[in-house]
Amino acid sequence: MKRSVIACAVLLCALPAQGDLASLPPPVIDALSQIDATPSKSTLNAMFSTPDAALANLRMIALDHTTEPGVGLRAIRALPGQCGCGAFRP
Repeated sequence: MKRSVIACAVLLCALPAQGDLASLPPPVIDALSQIDATPSKSTLNAMFSTPDAALANLRMIALDHTTEPGVGLRAIRALPGQCGCGAFRP
């Protein structure tokens, strides 16, 4: 019994975690999947209808727990450049 519980726990730990990227358009995934650079403000504004929509969507992506963690972190990283404030304020 104990072996089967341990085997089940090991199997569950070995499963890869997956985020829900189907709800994001491919250009957004491509822009937020870059490792070495954050997308520019003009790139983000071109992907969404307005700069306010880009900011709102980045915030939504950053707060969405079903999004792939790497994409969410890059959305968080892109937020200061999008809002124009240069840094977050509490």
